Amino acid sequence: MATHRRNLGWAALLWALSLASSLATVPATRDDGWDLALTPHLAGKGGWTTCYLFARALQWRFTCAGGENHLVIFDWTSPLHTQGRHAFLVYRDAESRYWGMDNLSAKPRWLPGTTPMEWAVFWAGESTVLRVTDATDRRLAGKTANATLLAGAQLPTASPTPTLLADNRSALPIHRRGAKALRPV
Repeated sequence: MATHRRNLGWAALLWALSLASSLATVPATRDDGWDLALTPHLAGKGGWTTCYLFARALQWRFTCAGGENHLVIFDWTSPLHTQGRHAFLVYRDAESRYWGMDNLSAKPRWLPGTTPMEWAVFWAGESTVLRVTDATDRRLAGKTANATLLAGAQLPTASPTPTLLADNRSALPIHRRGAKALRPV
């Protein structure tokens, strides 16, 4: 009986400490990345061949919100030898985790690694990644998105022109699994 009371005493003490720590004021870091990634009605959302339009529109929102983001475009080959090109946006949250979002995703996907090549290989799944390019604003490195900055931003009304997706394969360096991705300026 005494052991039971002692265990209840410890449990009550731990509960009180956890309650006190949860009520303590912690300076909030604004991180609106998840909400920005779920923005409805962006150009290209849900389209079968509009991944670049969506990723570019989402990149514009993240850039205006001051958050680190990467527009990742990669060429792939499937095990059945079909080929394609895909674009998606990667952003960094307040806990330094990377998340990816494309035009067909319902919600952001956690991405392992810290380089565009690692993200593309993960996103491609069973397919082999042939080429990767990454467009980012290096001044935003390590920063998280703050949606309040979007209030005064001039967001594009027209769909962005897919200049990076021109069929100029020489502009995209060739990579194999595990190789380092090049980041054009």
